[in-house]
Amino acid sequence: MTYVTETLKYEDLDAFYEFLESHVKDTCKREMILYYIARCENLNYTQEYYEQEVLDYAADFEIKELDQAESFVDYMYGLKNFQERVRLNYVYDWLGDNAKVREDVTTFVNNLNK
Repeated sequence: MTYVTETLKYEDLDAFYEFLESHVKDTCKREMILYYIARCENLNYTQEYYEQEVLDYAADFEIKELDQAESFVDYMYGLKNFQERVRLNYVYDWLGDNAKVREDVTTFVNNLNK
């Protein structure tokens, strides 16, 4: 309880639980949307994409060999969990690569900055 009130600055445990519930619901919605997009667009990451994600993650821990990196990822996350993370990252990348910037959106944003 002390950690929640003093460190995290929540009024009490109930307030912290309210935050957690809201955060979990939002996270689930975002992931459901990404899985829906992946299914509708038939998006599947390549082996090369997966290997690069593994190496990128392991690089923070100074691991450079793929087999060692994959063992490390398995230990830290479990391969299935990491593969789901890669899937969501792939959809985010796909969305960014295929986003079309509309003129009315950029005009709106530019007007906000004035």
